[in-house]
Amino acid sequence: MTVHMKYVSLSGSWLLREKDKIIFAENAYTSGKSIEKIIRGEERKKVFIFRSLNEIDLFWTHAYQILAEQVSNQEYSYAIQPHDWYYYVRFDTDYYWMKKHQENGRPSRTILSHSSGLDSLVIRERKKILGNSFSYTLNENPLNLTINTYYNVLGNYIFKAEFDPVVGAKSYDLYVMYLELL
Repeated sequence: MTVHMKYVSLSGSWLLREKDKIIFAENAYTSGKSIEKIIRGEERKKVFIFRSLNEIDLFWTHAYQILAEQVSNQEYSYAIQPHDWYYYVRFDTDYYWMKKHQENGRPSRTILSHSSGLDSLVIRERKKILGNSFSYTLNENPLNLTINTYYNVLGNYIFKAEFDPVVGAKSYDLYVMYLELL
């Protein structure tokens, strides 16, 4: 956005970012009612299928935050995953996630089973934002996870995402390409 005298010019990139925020809010809140029913035990749904990584990220973040409101802030939040790619691929939802943890004082722990140098950079940034409430372990795989399996644990609830092996391999290939560019 540029302001010159009495005129305001909006850039295409700014408009797209704002549009993405509105779409995020719309998508998050349209799925909220069914998530609340599941949390209350009124409905049982074990498997959700998504058409894109964007959709799963929006749903996962929103579902997690609805659940987090029902679980004591003293309960630890655990993430067990191959890489921590959200920070540089989905920064808006990742920042929202960290901000909510910070505001609520919820301690969080991360285990990265297939970590690399890029993960170390992301972990440092997380540590700056979350401070002592955040701990991590790199290159340990206690659950023998593949590169396409992700977990979040909060209280008695477990979120598990399992990508199609082809999607998992392709996302890993993109991750490796990104590393080579650094």
